[in-house]
Amino acid sequence: MSLHEQIEELSSREVQLTNELSKFRAQLRQLREALRASCDGGDYMGESQKRCLEAVCEVWQVAPGELMGEHKYHYLIEPRHAYVCLMREEEDVPYTRIAHSINRHHTSARNSHKQARAWMKTDPAYRAKLTKCRELVRADKHLEA
Repeated sequence: MSLHEQIEELSSREVQLTNELSKFRAQLRQLREALRASCDGGDYMGESQKRCLEAVCEVWQVAPGELMGEHKYHYLIEPRHAYVCLMREEEDVPYTRIAHSINRHHTSARNSHKQARAWMKTDPAYRAKLTKCRELVRADKHLEA
C-alpha cells in the first residue's frame, strides 16, 4: 500500500469517526436534557418530593424552578436547606436521592440538613417557616391516607 493510499484511507476513517462522534454527542445532549427535565420536577420526583417542594415553595413564596433544576437561583439557600430537611425528616428519603433531586452530591445534601437543623436552633424566623412547612407536609399526608 502506498503512502498516498494510506493517507486517503486514514482521511476517510477520520471523516467516519467524526460523523460517529457527532451522532454520539447529539445522543448525549438528548440524554442530558431528559435528565435535566426530570430534575426540574418532572417524572423523577415522587409524591413525597412533590409534597415537600410544594410546601417549601408556598411558605417561602418561590417557584419550584427558582429552587431546583437548571435555572435555580443560587441565593435561595434557606428554602433549599428546608426542602432537604423536610425530605430527610418527614419523608425519610436517603441523602443520595435528595442530592439527585437538587443536582448536588449526597454530602452536600447532608450538610444542607445539618445547616437547617442548626438554623432551627438559632433562628426563630427560620424555625417558624420550617415548622409551617412541616405542618403542610403532614396535613397532605393525612389527606392522602
